[in-house]
Amino acid sequence: MVVSDAFHRIGGAIKQPVFTNDGKAVLFSIANMVYTVNARSGACTQKFEAPMNVAHIAMLYESSQQILMASSDSVFVLQGISPPVTVATHTLSGYKLLELIPGSSRDTFYAILSDVKGKARAKTCLARLVVDSSALTLDIIRRTERSHRPQHTNLVLGPDGMLVATIDHTAWVLDPAELEYGPECVHVISHTRPFTAVACSDATIALGDDLGVIRVLRDPLDVPSPSKLKDLTVQLLPWHTGPISSLLFGPSPSEVYSGGHEGVLVSWNLVASSSDFLPRLGGSIIAMVPGPEGETVQVAVLCSDNAVRLLDLTHRSVVFTYRGLAQPTTGHPAFQVYPIQNPGLYPPKGPHRRVLTAGTAGSLSLFDATEHVNPAPSRLAVVTRNYATDVGDSKAPPAHAHWACFSADGAVMASADGAGRPGVPETTRVWFRESQHAMHDTSSTSLPRFCLVASLSGLTTDVPVAMDMSADGAWLVVADRSGAVKILSIGDTVELAASFMFEDYSAITARVNPDCSKVHVLFDHQLVTIDLKTRDVCAHFLLANRQKAGSIDYLSDGRLVLATNKMLAVATEDAVVDAIQGIFTHVCVLDDTIHVIVRTGTFFYASLTSALVPLARHSLGKFGTFVEALLPSPANPAGLLILAIDDGERVLFSMDPASLSSNDEDDDEDMDADTATRRAMFGAEFDDTVPTAALESVTTASGVLAVFDGPTHALLPTTLLASRFVGLLADGIAL
Repeated sequence: MVVSDAFHRIGGAIKQPVFTNDGKAVLFSIANMVYTVNARSGACTQKFEAPMNVAHIAMLYESSQQILMASSDSVFVLQGISPPVTVATHTLSGYKLLELIPGSSRDTFYAILSDVKGKARAKTCLARLVVDSSALTLDIIRRTERSHRPQHTNLVLGPDGMLVATIDHTAWVLDPAELEYGPECVHVISHTRPFTAVACSDATIALGDDLGVIRVLRDPLDVPSPSKLKDLTVQLLPWHTGPISSLLFGPSPSEVYSGGHEGVLVSWNLVASSSDFLPRLGGSIIAMVPGPEGETVQVAVLCSDNAVRLLDLTHRSVVFTYRGLAQPTTGHPAFQVYPIQNPGLYPPKGPHRRVLTAGTAGSLSLFDATEHVNPAPSRLAVVTRNYATDVGDSKAPPAHAHWACFSADGAVMASADGAGRPGVPETTRVWFRESQHAMHDTSSTSLPRFCLVASLSGLTTDVPVAMDMSADGAWLVVADRSGAVKILSIGDTVELAASFMFEDYSAITARVNPDCSKVHVLFDHQLVTIDLKTRDVCAHFLLANRQKAGSIDYLSDGRLVLATNKMLAVATEDAVVDAIQGIFTHVCVLDDTIHVIVRTGTFFYASLTSALVPLARHSLGKFGTFVEALLPSPANPAGLLILAIDDGERVLFSMDPASLSSNDEDDDEDMDADTATRRAMFGAEFDDTVPTAALESVTTASGVLAVFDGPTHALLPTTLLASRFVGLLADGIAL
């Protein structure tokens, strides 16, 4: 999808898949693109663009040629799929669409809607929709008694015609044939916990809650309404340790399939009260869709690694996997997916088109960034975890990959993984590529194989905030928030070459310079240079204000470009040469042009010369709510990639800076005027950052710290504590 002349959106979250009625294909959507995937081969046979972001797809009853697409703001499009032709478009004003399923006749659908109409806390309703080429008719079946914002909604129509809708703690059960009797035909079932999943078949209902318990009900319509869940439950199925995300009946009402955050599909036999498992699906199960009846039992599963998997449950195998960009997840912190901190090119240099970023469940995701619709990533499992055996202790979180970096030729890779929780050690791993798998082969999106050669657990005492490898693959630097910096030498073996502890300082980022001779570590109050030959600190200088986040890149003359939450600066190893005040989150240098992401309430992109003269600016407000990374484009030597979180989805934007100019702005701010007010040259007009490291003396008078700049003898304001200068006495700074 093209979002401007300079930006192209790549990827997004895969929405719940559906089978065509003949079972020959699986359909799903990513943003405004709809994909048709062959159910046998997994090949994408067709994709077309919808006029809106598609949140729901429903097949028309007994038709494999038409679908109903809908957005979350209730725009409905009746669409032919072979060929893709729009039949009709309808808008349902004042409603937010939460769930949509097809009914038992061609034009009938059922939906759960939030009756917003300008209200923050609106009533939720169950409705029947009749959609054809000429009109959309809405019939409200029942509304909630109170206005609220539902957290969990589910809607399913059983093969016997029983309709079940769940809205948080309440389940509504009805026979659509009795709708003429009004809301009284709806049977109400209440529960103390919210329902998170539902399935029904032949008057049997399975309900899952947020505690991981499945309850089986039979003939609920034969009991007076309202009813309490415990009075209708005939069987309990406990195994899951968290919310049930999806339930599904098999070909027989005695078979139930369930899925949750464990990444395990559980098969239940209700007659024998037994269970079986299909583990290691690659991510938490979000949704399951039954395939057509046939010789084998097929289920399409949507997982949290943003992949659709077609499973053959008869032979316990995966027929195909279709991947999208790994998505950030929310929910229980133990199962949060930590986004990788330094997404990068794979390999960093050379004729390639691949980009590496975080996956899920301890994996890294490699994808083709030249594909402007969906990158179809490969997956590298960094941490292997069998959830079927590990979830006995629900407090034991899965490990996630935080970091990954490569040598210039891609022959050496390093990764860091861990749970990111106190008491759980981080593990640094070094991998060698198998020689028969070429890195620069761009004809395939498959991932070359790597062999694990070293695994160092507890190398850092805290979660690493930086990891970088030298271009020749001989050095690896790892830094954490406690001030520890570890340097590993990589050869036939991996050894700890040097270890530094900078007490009272917290590392922000670290880089190995392009000629592989030095390591630069940016701390909250100083920049430190470590010589890799002598393995000792060879230079450092102080920064007055605390830097909380930042990144480093290099100009062709060896100078550093620092982007932090306080400034954008060009520096040598001894001092800041020039700087601009502001909140800068990411920096990337291409041909001595500095590209940065700036945050001023929202994010915007800017480019500058090496002298920090502004060239162009572009608002990123419409492209994402949070920017994760800025990196060079594999497809365009002068292009950039912006990895962002857009409405909870991880998306990638391919950008061509050449198509931007200082006048190509989405906001009305003038770049030159903005720069004039934000820019303060260090040493000429001091604001809040120490410009150089030439601090001649630090004295105390009446308990107040004062710092003097050596060259100008100017008094510089600072909030640094005296403890920050202990250990600098040997460098000629006196207290």
